[in-house]
Amino acid sequence: AEDNGIDALATYKQYFPEIVITDIKMPQMDGLELVEKIRQISKDTKIIMNIAIDGPDGAGKSTIAKLIAEKLNITFLNSGSFYRGITLGLLRDKIDLTDENKILAYAENLDLDYVDNHLILNGEDVNHLLHQDIISEHASPISAIVELRHIVNKKLRKITEKQSVVCEGRDITTVVFPNAEHKFYLDASSDVRAK
Repeated sequence: AEDNGIDALATYKQYFPEIVITDIKMPQMDGLELVEKIRQISKDTKIIMNIAIDGPDGAGKSTIAKLIAEKLNITFLNSGSFYRGITLGLLRDKIDLTDENKILAYAENLDLDYVDNHLILNGEDVNHLLHQDIISEHASPISAIVELRHIVNKKLRKITEKQSVVCEGRDITTVVFPNAEHKFYLDASSDVRAK
């Protein structure tokens, strides 16, 4: 296909009129055509498919990713939940949050998986615990550790080896999944992102 790009997912444009979507591997088409094309590719080839969505905070990445995952009946993989899961584990096991070396060693050995759209930490579904205030307070500074981002990226890639996913997050299309079959960049005006 020619690299014409996608201007918007027309299906959702009524809710997010300021969203701009670019797909560097798909021709010009509306949202329903895109979803159907991706569904047909997946059905015809029986392959694992990765869809990566990037863009600034508040642009609607999670909303669109969840809708696409639901329509295609594939996993919505939220990269931010991995940092929250690591933070939960660090707090539970009383790891010093100021010691980067201990954080990195802990994260490297942590068993993180994604099953039925839920984060599994050392065999336990912890999805319902990830948005506690204490997790939110510590997840951001922990996620800023560059070496930790490499560990998380490796874990994310491993999960996508065994299941089709729609994944959204910072640097998802450029660093984490540069070879994803379908890559999108969503943007919205600063007014919309502030809402």
